[in-house]
Amino acid sequence: MLQRSLAIVLALLLCAGTWRLLRSPWQTPSSTRPASATEITRLGVDRVHDLLSDYRSAQLSLTGAAAPHGLVSTDANMVRDHLGALLAKPGSTITYSAMDTGSGARLRFGIGAIADVDPGEQRLPVSFRVEGRRRPPAPGEPSGWRVLFQTTLSHDQLPPAADPALSGRRVVFQDLALSDGSPARWDLRFITDQPLALGDQAPVRWPGWMAPQLVSNGRLLPRSDIPVRWEYTHTRLLDDLIGARIELEQSELPVAFAVLDAAEDVPIVGGMRRSLRLAAPARVSWQLDVPANATLKFEVGMDTASGWLLPGDGMSFVVRIDGAKAWSFHCNAPARQRDRGWKTGTIDLSPWAGRTVKLTLVTAGHADPSHDVGGWTRLDVMAQASVPRLLVDEAPTVIVLLADTLRADAVGAFGNEPGVTPALDALVAKGLRFVSARATSSWTWPSTASLFTGLYPPEHGLLDHRNTWLDDDVVTLAECFQAAGYSTAAFIANTLIDDITNMGQGFDTFVNLPDATAGSLIERVRAWLDNTDGTARLLYVHFMDPHAPYAPPESWLPPGTHDPNSDLQTIAAVTQAVREGREDDPVVRDYTSKLSKRYQAEVRYLDSVVGELLALLQEHGALDDAQVVFTADHGEEFAEHRLLSHGGNLYEETLRVPLSITGFGRSAGAPSTIEREVLNMDVMPTLCSLVGLPIPPGLADRPLLHLPGQPEPTFAQTLHGFDHDISGFIEKLGVTYKGFKLVYTPVMERVELYDLAADPGELHDLSAARPERTQALMARLSDWRENTTRRQDSAPSGDSAEMLRRMQQLGYVER
Repeated sequence: MLQRSLAIVLALLLCAGTWRLLRSPWQTPSSTRPASATEITRLGVDRVHDLLSDYRSAQLSLTGAAAPHGLVSTDANMVRDHLGALLAKPGSTITYSAMDTGSGARLRFGIGAIADVDPGEQRLPVSFRVEGRRRPPAPGEPSGWRVLFQTTLSHDQLPPAADPALSGRRVVFQDLALSDGSPARWDLRFITDQPLALGDQAPVRWPGWMAPQLVSNGRLLPRSDIPVRWEYTHTRLLDDLIGARIELEQSELPVAFAVLDAAEDVPIVGGMRRSLRLAAPARVSWQLDVPANATLKFEVGMDTASGWLLPGDGMSFVVRIDGAKAWSFHCNAPARQRDRGWKTGTIDLSPWAGRTVKLTLVTAGHADPSHDVGGWTRLDVMAQASVPRLLVDEAPTVIVLLADTLRADAVGAFGNEPGVTPALDALVAKGLRFVSARATSSWTWPSTASLFTGLYPPEHGLLDHRNTWLDDDVVTLAECFQAAGYSTAAFIANTLIDDITNMGQGFDTFVNLPDATAGSLIERVRAWLDNTDGTARLLYVHFMDPHAPYAPPESWLPPGTHDPNSDLQTIAAVTQAVREGREDDPVVRDYTSKLSKRYQAEVRYLDSVVGELLALLQEHGALDDAQVVFTADHGEEFAEHRLLSHGGNLYEETLRVPLSITGFGRSAGAPSTIEREVLNMDVMPTLCSLVGLPIPPGLADRPLLHLPGQPEPTFAQTLHGFDHDISGFIEKLGVTYKGFKLVYTPVMERVELYDLAADPGELHDLSAARPERTQALMARLSDWRENTTRRQDSAPSGDSAEMLRRMQQLGYVER
C-alpha cells in the first residue's frame, strides 16, 4: 500500500511538472511573475474571512459532535436569507487560526436553533461563547484567549422568524468590533456548552453559528508565493496485521477486522466502517518509520450493537508513542449522546520525524468492561506534498456546474421549448453540446463519484448505503488540479456529497449546505472568488435545484400551482395507481402534471441563478480564459415507468443528462453539436486534456474530444433499483450501443431491449423479437461486469442508519 500511495503522489506531482512544460504560448512563465506577487492591499474593498467556507481549516474538539454545515432561514425570502450555519452540539469547540485582517476588524455571526421545536416540547438552554486572541497582542492587551461574546439562550428567548412557517428556526445576530483599527492576525474559537444537567430533557435543538464572517477594511490579495499543499497517505496501518504485534486481547473477542457502526440511529457522522476491533482490554503495536511533516489520523468509536446499546460506563482509547501517551479519549457512549459516532483523532508526528518509533493502540475498560467494544478505522500516516501556486494568467479557469436531478429534456438546448432556460441555452450555444450524454447511474452517489473520478461505479466503489466511502487511492479531478497548483473549491447543496463519503478529496475549500437554494450557494462562491483573486481556479458547484420537493421561491411558481403533496389522500391514491401500472389514471395524470409544473419552476429559477453566477464570474475576470462544464448527475421520473423519483430504474428519463463544455476568452472554440453517445465520467479526463494536465492512468482513451469515430457501448448501474414485486433494493444494469439499450435485472433474470430511435419512451420491449441483438448486448454487459473491479471497504450485511436517514430525506428510501 505504501508503494501504491507513493505512486499516486508521484503521478500527481508529475501532473504538475508536465503541465508546466505543456503550457500554451500565451501563458506567463513563473520566472516572469510580477515583483508584486506578495501581499497586495486593495483599499476600499472588504477583506472577508467567510468562516463557513473556511470550515475545513478549522480544528474541532473531539468530544463535541462534528459540525456539519446546516441551514437556517430567517425570512420567507428563501433566496436572500437561506443562511449557512455551523451546527455545534453542546460540548463542541470550533477553532480558526491565523486569520489576517486589515483595519477595523469586525466579527459577524448569528446564534440560534436550526431545527423546529414541537409545541410544548421542553428544551434546555445552550451557552454560546466566542473567544479570541490577537497575535501579537496590542499594547496592554493580555496575550491569551479572552472572551469576546457570551450568552445563554433557550428557544423561548429567541425571536420568532418573520415567516410563521419557520417559527421554530430562530436566530439572534451579532456584530462585534474586534480591534482598535490596526491590522492584526486573529485566532478565534466558537464554543457551545450545556449549562445545566440534561436530565430527561434535551438541549436547544441543533444550536449553531449562522453565517460567521470576519470582516475588515482593505482587501488582502492572496500571496502567490504560498504553495498549494495537500496531504497524502504515506502508510495505511490497517491494511493488514502482518506488521503489527498483538500484545493483549480478549480470548472471547480477539483483535480482528470487523464491520462496526458507531452511530446507529444517531444523526451524526457514522455508518459502517471496516475497523480494527479492540474489545477492552486490548493492545496492538507497530514499529513505525516516521517521515518528515507527518501526522497520524484515525477514527475511533464504540460499536453500537456490542457497545453503547448495552449497559456500561464507557471505555478509553489511547495512542502511545514509545510508551508515552500521545492522545487519549474517554468515550462514554452509553451515557453521553455526544460520544456516539466516529470521532476523529490527529497527532502531529513532527517531534519523531526521521525516527523509528513504537506506536501502540490501547483500549481500556472501566468498572464494567463487559460490553466495551471499540473500533479503530482509517488509521493512516499522512505526509505532505506541495507545488507552487498558479496565477490566473498561467492557466485556464475550470468551472463545473452540476444541477441535481435535471432531466436533459427540461433544458431548452436539449429538448425543452425555447425560452424556459435562456441563460443555460446561451451557455450551451457557445460550446460543445453533447445531445446523447448519459450518467453512469440514476442517482447521486455513484454518478457524481464517476464525474469526479472518470470511473464506473464498480471501479470507484461508492455504490450504496453499505459502501459509503470513496477510497483515498482513487484519483479525483480536484486532486489533479490541486497538484498542478490550482486553488480548488466545491460548493454543494446535496447532503450526500460530503466529507462523510470522502468526496472532498483535492478541494482546498469544501462547503456542503444541505438543501441550500441556488441563490444561497453563489453567496458562498462570491466570498471564495474574492479570496482567490489572481490565482488559477477549479470551481465545482452542485445545485440542489430542481431536486424534490420542488419548492422554488414563491415568485417563480405559476399562479395556483399548489403542492400536491399536501393532500395525503391524493398521495395514497397516486401511489396505489402507480404501483399497479395505471399511469394513465386521471388522478395520476393530474398529480404528475402539478409536480411537473413545480419542477419546471425550479428549473427556471435555477436558470436565472446560473445567469447571475456567470455574471459574477465575469466580474471577477474568471471567464477571461475558462472552460465551463454544465451537466446533471441524473434525471427524474414522473411515473413514466411506475416510479416517481430516480435511482430505481435505468430508463432515459433518469439516465439521460444535459452536458456541454463551453470555452470563454482565450479558451473559446467553435460551437458544435456532438451526437455520439458519451458518459458523464468522460468529463474528468476531458478537462485534464483541455488544460494540458496528464490524464490519470487508465483514462487516456476517455476524453470526449478524442473518442474514436466508431461508437462504443456505454454502461450504467444502480444498486438502488426498485421493483414493486420485490422488497428492498435490487441491482439493475444497462448497456447502450448503436441506438439500442438493454436493461438487465439480475435478481429477476429479466432482460429488456429498446430501440431508442423508434421508441424513445422505452415502452416496447424487443428482447423476444430481437434475440440476436439481445444476446450481443448481454455478452457486452457480461464482459463489462467481469472487467470492472469493485473497490469497497467491505460488504457488510445490514444498513448504515445515518446513510439511510439521509437517503430517506432525499426520497431514495421509502420510510
